[in-house]
Amino acid sequence: MEKNTSIENIQKETLLTKEADGNRRIIDEEIERRIKVGLISKETVAPSDLIADYLERVNKVSPRVNWVAEEIIQGKEWRIEPRIILTIPVVGVGGQEEEAVMKSLLSLTSDPMVRSGEAGVLILVNRPENLQSDETKSFAESAIEQMGINGIVLDLDVPSNLGYFDGPFANEIATEPNDAPIGILRDLLNISAMKLWLKSGTNKSPVLLQMDGDFEGFARGSLVDVVNKFQDPKIKLLQCTSDWDSKEFRTESDPGLWIGSELMREIPQIIKRELNNQGISSETRKQLIFGEAIQRGIQVPQAERMESVARKAGYGLLRLKEDELDQNIRTTEKVFPGAVRTADDIIFVWSNRRAVRSWIDLRQPPISQWVNGFSVDDKVRGEIPERRDVGFGDIELSINRTLARFPIPKRLEGVYDNYQQPIIEILERYGLELSEIFEERKGEDLYYLQIKLA
Repeated sequence: MEKNTSIENIQKETLLTKEADGNRRIIDEEIERRIKVGLISKETVAPSDLIADYLERVNKVSPRVNWVAEEIIQGKEWRIEPRIILTIPVVGVGGQEEEAVMKSLLSLTSDPMVRSGEAGVLILVNRPENLQSDETKSFAESAIEQMGINGIVLDLDVPSNLGYFDGPFANEIATEPNDAPIGILRDLLNISAMKLWLKSGTNKSPVLLQMDGDFEGFARGSLVDVVNKFQDPKIKLLQCTSDWDSKEFRTESDPGLWIGSELMREIPQIIKRELNNQGISSETRKQLIFGEAIQRGIQVPQAERMESVARKAGYGLLRLKEDELDQNIRTTEKVFPGAVRTADDIIFVWSNRRAVRSWIDLRQPPISQWVNGFSVDDKVRGEIPERRDVGFGDIELSINRTLARFPIPKRLEGVYDNYQQPIIEILERYGLELSEIFEERKGEDLYYLQIKLA
């Protein structure tokens, strides 16, 4: 009997694509690593004690990280205890984000929870150790005071020996020495928020919302809608939807950029909205979570319960080569099966500067905008490049390069019988007439379309 059960389990595992199975194994290994070093306990910890327990483990496993968090929150406190905390890492060197952080804070004041103080804004201004700081910290503090925001600004020269290996700017943790150690910065923000909450002595822990420093506003919904989602106790992590625009370069002014942005928002939702469907099989859900499609599009904002972040040990206090936000979704699902949700009705708008530069310079649509990687000295924070002449061919190029970056299984039980159908429906919704459709194979079990417009 045990032998038959084992065979059945093996058969179920083979329903995953190779990519999904590989990603699942990465998360299994990461969770085991966290258990082994002592960040996660195999024993059950009461929800009320999870946060304090995690902070004790951080201190034992990485006292340097704990010390840094204690140092940067010294003398800091909330004006009022927030119901949701927006955690935002920004670069504090070379003046790269001085203007962006001011614009983001101004945009946030359009939200009622920010105006009332129920939403706290926690900013970590960071730079590699010993680099000269710019005015980002003082600009942020001044803006918070002038706008009446319930905000705290933390300042950090990121120690070169912070983390498990040679430090967050080493090749072992970042792909290049200059790459920003986003994972460990998000961990520091989470740990700082937890320490501030414990010191306050309040009972109900706030929701943590991972953000970036180039917020442009809400296309739909608000922060109160995010908080209300967590009235459902089954939800541990909520991934909201994102859109892209800026006053400097309107997305709609370039047809290729516009259609690429629309598809980048809509196509991943074919997969992601099914995370809210509790009727899908566990095998299909594993494919949705661990497959390549889940990571297409912008992964922030991610909203989580503070105690859930503590239970899974945040980002693990180091950055793996895999994207830290993809890993965060998958780790949450592994620790809390069925607890990840998505929200179509809450759309955050972000600056399109990275997408604009990638599209104009490299003819890469927004879904591939990270060809311009994240770095401490980030070239996308410079001036918007000059526009190029655009034509009908740009629309077709943008569509096909977007589809090429969206490899999905040909069939997903309970989601679609043929992957072409939902994608074609989206394209036709935008009034695009297709003269030819090609099915191209990518790997052994992943497919993508290539289309020609009429």
